[in-house]
Amino acid sequence: MKAIQLLALAATGLLTMNNSCHQNDTEEPCPDGEIAGTSPQFYPCITDRNGSDAKLFVVNSQQEFGDAFACSSYRPRQSAFQDSTLLVGWKNYSSCVRIKSQSLVYSCGSNTYTYKVEVEDRPCLAPMSIASQLLVPKLRAGAKVVIDMQ
Repeated sequence: MKAIQLLALAATGLLTMNNSCHQNDTEEPCPDGEIAGTSPQFYPCITDRNGSDAKLFVVNSQQEFGDAFACSSYRPRQSAFQDSTLLVGWKNYSSCVRIKSQSLVYSCGSNTYTYKVEVEDRPCLAPMSIASQLLVPKLRAGAKVVIDMQ
């Protein structure tokens, strides 16, 4: 009798564990990790160039592009934003630098994208501004986007 109760208890425990790990088939997968992108080459005409903090522009339409970069002669096609988001970073530096690498990482737990731009010094002492651009697949609606520009 005791063996039957133990067997029933073990079976109930296994069924409970199996059901608690089952993901709803309608839930969208939420993987953490780096997101591949391309670097379009254009110079974003930014009117507010003050301060030393990095600025971030998250652009999902041609209208948003025009609003952010009103003085830019470059205008992407509307179709460019159908399934893509353009990230543009901008920062003033006290000496010459160049972009060494850039990446976009998504954290599912915090629903946050981090646009990381790593720069390296160049041999000169002149202050300069640098702009980075990354075209990535459309970002999740409602997600937070932050920039980490070294």
